[in-house]
Amino acid sequence: YTTWVQVRVKANGTFDNVAYVNCTEEPTLQEDNDSVEAVYDVVLDIKKVVDFADTLIGDEVTFTIDVTNNGKSNATNVTIEDVLPEGLELIEGNLSQVISLAPGETYTFTVKAKTTSLGYFTNEVSVSCYENSTVKSANATVGVFTTDIKINKTADVHSVLVNDLVNFTVDIRNHGKAQATNVNITDVLDDAFEFIAAGGNYVRNGQNIIWHVGNLASEQSYSTWVQVRVKTNGTFDNVASVNCTEEPTNQHSNDTVEAHYEVNLDVVKVVDGDDYGIGDIATFNITVTNKGPSNATNVTIKDVLPEGLELVEGNLTYVIPFLGINESFDFTIKARTLRSSHFTNVVYVSCYENSTVKSANATVDVYNPDLKIIKVSDVNSTIVGKLINFTIVVYNHGISDATGVIISDILDTSAFEVKDYSEAFTMDGDKLVWNIDCIADNESYTVWIVVEALTNGTFVNTATVNCTQETAVKQSNVSVIVNRPDLSVVKTALDEFVYLGNQTSFVINVTNTGDIELNGLFIDEIIPEGLVYDRFIGSNWTVNGTKFYYNGSLAVGESVQLIVVVNTTEPGNFTNVITAGADDVENKTSQDSILVYNPQLSVRIISNNPLVIVDQPVSFTVVVTNDGDCLLGDVYVDNIFPEGLVYTSFTGDLWTKEGNRFLYGADLAPGESANYTLYFNTTKGGIFVPEVIAGSNLTSNATAKAYSNNTTVVIVPGIDVTKVVDKASVNIGDAVVFTITVRNTGDCTLGDIFVIDELPDALEFISFNGNGWTKDGNRYIYSGTLAAGESVSFTIVCNATKAANVTNVVIAGSNMTGNVSANASVSINETHVEPVVPEEPEQVPIDTKATGNPIFMLLLIIFALVPLRRRKH
Repeated sequence: YTTWVQVRVKANGTFDNVAYVNCTEEPTLQEDNDSVEAVYDVVLDIKKVVDFADTLIGDEVTFTIDVTNNGKSNATNVTIEDVLPEGLELIEGNLSQVISLAPGETYTFTVKAKTTSLGYFTNEVSVSCYENSTVKSANATVGVFTTDIKINKTADVHSVLVNDLVNFTVDIRNHGKAQATNVNITDVLDDAFEFIAAGGNYVRNGQNIIWHVGNLASEQSYSTWVQVRVKTNGTFDNVASVNCTEEPTNQHSNDTVEAHYEVNLDVVKVVDGDDYGIGDIATFNITVTNKGPSNATNVTIKDVLPEGLELVEGNLTYVIPFLGINESFDFTIKARTLRSSHFTNVVYVSCYENSTVKSANATVDVYNPDLKIIKVSDVNSTIVGKLINFTIVVYNHGISDATGVIISDILDTSAFEVKDYSEAFTMDGDKLVWNIDCIADNESYTVWIVVEALTNGTFVNTATVNCTQETAVKQSNVSVIVNRPDLSVVKTALDEFVYLGNQTSFVINVTNTGDIELNGLFIDEIIPEGLVYDRFIGSNWTVNGTKFYYNGSLAVGESVQLIVVVNTTEPGNFTNVITAGADDVENKTSQDSILVYNPQLSVRIISNNPLVIVDQPVSFTVVVTNDGDCLLGDVYVDNIFPEGLVYTSFTGDLWTKEGNRFLYGADLAPGESANYTLYFNTTKGGIFVPEVIAGSNLTSNATAKAYSNNTTVVIVPGIDVTKVVDKASVNIGDAVVFTITVRNTGDCTLGDIFVIDELPDALEFISFNGNGWTKDGNRYIYSGTLAAGESVSFTIVCNATKAANVTNVVIAGSNMTGNVSANASVSINETHVEPVVPEEPEQVPIDTKATGNPIFMLLLIIFALVPLRRRKH
């Protein structure tokens, strides 16, 4: 049985872990244990740097201290102690700190101090921790002077050839506040340098050069130089130092120069022929050239003749002590051929400065029969699809017959196809092979083939020959350039879209994408209906009908441009197709489309109150609609308000008002409408249609068409009443007759006409008479309507009941007017007379004829259709 327990070690030390076991049969405990040693893994590292290694009294220097825990355990109670020596006064920072650091964590702090005395001061910092009591330390040293001399040494070049000159410049400056005295500069030259010259007041002792500068005031500088020649190759430092009485410790500066040899030997070997017979003399010419850029010494040349070639003239080995830059050494070797074979003669060359061996070789073929092969073509260049005639002629210049002659033509079948030939051949892969039994000495043999060029390129067609006696293959090459004339044409509309009536242009670019110059370039353009040709723009072009001809040639890769300008006469999407071609080139087409928009804008105005009474408010809704096929912007409407309508306000989303112009604050899509509503007060009667003129960024002067609902009629109702008494004076008991007449003084039909007659106490109502009138108490109501200019009357008969001077007042009104009044006065005397009932007065007829403007007939119809709001008083 196996089990386990997992724990975490909480402290360092060595710990035993004991386990026990027993059972009924074996009650005594059995035990076993194992030990674990736990340790802390803390490795503290400390680094300290100072920002200025040498300073002046009173300067401030900053020490930066980095403490890093490079262990795997946390570091606790990390104690850092920094001890400032006398001469440095703490002005900022803590010299003693206790921190904690996690694994890999770095703590950085700075201590800033002021220099208080002269000398060299070493500031040391130490660190330890609870887990690792080993003390680590770091320090930084500061030199404090009254002077502060700095030195800088530079070379004018850092990479040179051996024997080149190098100029070193030494600059010093006293940055201190006090004068530096007895200033000396020392330069100890490396043995690789040869002293040439120096500047200033110097003393030279071998490779040591000393300049006695004297005194340097504060911020004063001094500069000098030394020139040397580099005598050998390698990398060399040149160090200069400076000191003075106040700063006896040398300040150093150096610069490095790398010197090297660079020799590039070139060797060329040529032989005076390509094949020889046995016993012939072959002449080899060898040229060795030093292409620099350093001189070459101990140039060693060795020529190795193979067996089968016998030296008859010249030396095979040379040692040239010196070969200057761009100098050459030429020599000649002559050798006799001893047997037939293929011989390679190699020459080797090297030098002291460049041990790399360069070589060159020349090959000699020695035969008994001596076959020569020549291959020619009837053209040097042609184009794809044309025929080429290759002719192969083999000559035997040897002293014996050549038998078993094999003539081969290595034909690139991807580039050429055989169309005709002089005699039968066999195919061996891409080879055309002719087997010839014998070519006698000083005789020749000719074969030919005609091929069609299938693709473009420069093709090297190789013919070879060998025979039984001359197994080495000889060859002859002929190059044919096959061109593929071609062009590309791209037609681009300058505008993605254009508006109807405007001009647009198509740009046509033709490029010679082939590999030869093109001639006879033309463009054929059929312009679709809706676009009308206007003119073309382009140098060296002429036009005839629909064709444009280029009066010149087009070099390989060259492009030429033609711009065709058209007028737009119809809206729509037009695709313009062109065809371009040239001599020996298949025609190419290109097309592009242009969208011709027809921007249109309409405006209408709708009366929201076709009929109102004067002084009542009215409103009109203005609707602008994009009737075109493109987006409209900057939509506006100019309003002309007629006299009699006084503008009060408007409402409309996205609309703003500037004077009498209303601006729409968004674009208007095709078919989309936008509206706003104008509000007015009416000040006089009449027929009113506010004039509107609409426009946009693409349209202008759109006016509202006549609509049945764009008119507001403002009516001015009026009523008048008169009251006439038949006698000015009566006696008590007499009858008094009042005649009341109501007249329509306005420009519209009146209804609900009434008259109120309150009789005074001295008058007693007897009767009334009036066609169409009814009486309700003291209110008399007319049952008909009263057209403009019409009047209607009725009479009231009263009895005078007591003496008095009375005035009888009547009030009249209608559904559309306010009330008006009239009165009549009568004097009643004391004399009593029995009342006499008067005869019934003649009925005043109603005038049914309309008077005034004929528009009132229209108003009667409108009143019948549109209920009027009764004016209340």
